[in-house]
Amino acid sequence: MQKPDYIKNIDVLNDDLISRDYCRHEDRRYNDRNSDNDSDNSDVDDHQNHVNHEYCTYITSLIADYVIYDKKEIPIKLIDRYIRIVCNELLCWSLQYNDHVKYCNYIFEHNKHLACILYVNNAELFDMCKKHDTDLKEEMFGIFNLVLTYSNSRVIQTIDKMIKLNYYNEELIKIVVKHKLISPLITLLNEKVHIDQKYFITIMGFVSNHCNSIDVINKCIKNGCYITNNTIKEYIQSYYINTNIHKHYNYYPTISNASSIVNIFKYLYENNSRNIEIDDILELADNIQGFQKQNYIQTIDAIINFLVEKNYNISQDEFEQICDLGIKIKNVSKVEKYFENNNIKNKIYLNNIPYNIKFEQNVEMLKHECSKSGNISKIRNLVKTVKPTEECLENACLVTSNTATVRLLHEEHNIKMTEKCLLNVAKDLRHNNSIDYVIKLYLQKN
Repeated sequence: MQKPDYIKNIDVLNDDLISRDYCRHEDRRYNDRNSDNDSDNSDVDDHQNHVNHEYCTYITSLIADYVIYDKKEIPIKLIDRYIRIVCNELLCWSLQYNDHVKYCNYIFEHNKHLACILYVNNAELFDMCKKHDTDLKEEMFGIFNLVLTYSNSRVIQTIDKMIKLNYYNEELIKIVVKHKLISPLITLLNEKVHIDQKYFITIMGFVSNHCNSIDVINKCIKNGCYITNNTIKEYIQSYYINTNIHKHYNYYPTISNASSIVNIFKYLYENNSRNIEIDDILELADNIQGFQKQNYIQTIDAIINFLVEKNYNISQDEFEQICDLGIKIKNVSKVEKYFENNNIKNKIYLNNIPYNIKFEQNVEMLKHECSKSGNISKIRNLVKTVKPTEECLENACLVTSNTATVRLLHEEHNIKMTEKCLLNVAKDLRHNNSIDYVIKLYLQKN
């Protein structure tokens, strides 16, 4: 077969393109014609279907020449190209299925290493590996570690098939756990493969977002894992240890299903893993920012209230930290003894925690209210008994569209404008990056 016209200037053995660049995407030469309302779309579609597979068909024809004439020494680059273009693309593979199976057998007989790559990426071909050679585990597992650095559903299908054919060892189990592969893990468990205790915490961590997480944990226990008194703490620590590793990169582990994590926590606790303190739970909140923070707070809230239900005695220091997170203890009788503490009262007020408490108005409350917009009526009420300070005005200047509060504090209560007030207002002028510098320079000279 001659090289198609549209790839005549491409070195097919050295380019970085894959089959979907030619075989699955519409060729741009025909896009305009397809959009023409007066064109004969059926003719265009027929021609395009042919064009879309010229690339993979051409590569296949190059391989066929070697197989038909038994040239044996197929160039490695051609084999690699054939694997990446045809064998990794289900549609291209299916077009000449019987021929591809024959060609892959031939490749295996002449280059076992590249054949391993074929089998790793195509579960249908894995039976060939069993037929030709049963001692390729180590080579294949090394390839798995390379290709699983990105999502590859076809490799996962191959791993599933290997397990079902009893073609695995400890290295494959390690790969499944390391790359957090749910489907192969469940296959291992269903095949009653022994799971070492050292993988138990990691498995619990990545099945937390799996709908049948408790079922998976139960199967792990049946297959060799076990719960100890410290398992519950190790499980919680697996989250915030990862958090501390990644906090410098502004990346945090995902807790997308808080209820599942809480369910696993309860399961461990009910199975006599009790070595846990609230401080261990509160550690989850450290340095969490952005969209993930609320998911962590929900998790912490549910776990802490569960522990309180189980008669955990919260200390005053722990309660202060809980209030800092805005979490309410549902069984109020467990913490109401701390309500007389002024520091705790302020935290409850500032975080708007709905306890039934009467608050004495103070300047901390006023400073807090001044830092919010649309709050003028509440501030007018507070200034009847609390004298405003410069910090109250500075806080008011931080808020966009807060003129009413600023006027109230400055004109009616004679609070002096400070340098910080000016700088705080300037922070909202984000379109002018030099505003902060200009204001500071002006104040220095005046």
